[in-house]
Amino acid sequence: MKNLFATVISMLAVIGLNAEPTLSGDARTAIFSEELAPLLVSRVCYRPPERIVSYWLPSLSDLPNAEETTEKFLRERVLHEECPEWKWPHYIRQVAGVVIDGRKFVFVSYYYAGSADAWAQKESWRIEERKRRGEQPSVDWWRSEPLYIIDGGYRYFRVLYDPETKQFVWYEQNGDA
Repeated sequence: MKNLFATVISMLAVIGLNAEPTLSGDARTAIFSEELAPLLVSRVCYRPPERIVSYWLPSLSDLPNAEETTEKFLRERVLHEECPEWKWPHYIRQVAGVVIDGRKFVFVSYYYAGSADAWAQKESWRIEERKRRGEQPSVDWWRSEPLYIIDGGYRYFRVLYDPETKQFVWYEQNGDA
């Protein structure tokens, strides 16, 4: 188990960690294909956005001005005063393109991973489970499998962004236990 943990930490270091172990840039973003997008939306949402008719493959350039736009939206619309400052490098983003009423939107699910060290420790059980099933484990499993957690409150949330109007049109967060 210690060897697996060391391997995961080493691999995370290779994909872009700085002195404070955080996930940075593209290393923390997974863009789901048109085929996997329905799985992402259905698994991570309590109530998915309505009227989704199809899916498309967005790129990193379709994301809403990284986190500054997202944080502004969250602070204006949904967050209360008790929320701490956002530490975006501690979030993993899973992204899908959805089509609603003939218009393309970007669906982003934010999963609070904590530091890269905490993430590797928290998720190492998934790699061990794959080994037990005789599968080839990968630290990148989250790039094709939805990350979801029950509860967790405002740290685990989803948004729907309209790249045409540059506005957020839908928001959902996890509940608190």
